[in-house]
Amino acid sequence: MRVTEDRPRDIGDVVARLTEIDASLPANDGVACFNRMYLTVTELVRDRLTAGFFADAATMGALDVTFADL
Repeated sequence: MRVTEDRPRDIGDVVARLTEIDASLPANDGVACFNRMYLTVTELVRDRLTAGFFADAATMGALDVTFADL
C-alpha cells in the first residue's frame, strides 16, 4: 500500500483501502484471498482497539498502520 500521496493515517484508512482492493479483484485470485485474510485481521485489531483490549492502543494502532504501509 505504499502510495506516497495516499498513505493510510489510521486503521480506518487501512480497512477502506483493503475493502477497495477486495472489490477490484476476482474472488478466486490469490492476491484477493490474501487481501481478505489481511482485511479480517485488520478489522479484528480495529475492534479490539476500540474495546480496550491492548495495553497500549496507540502503539498497536501505529504498528498496524505502519505494517499496512509496507
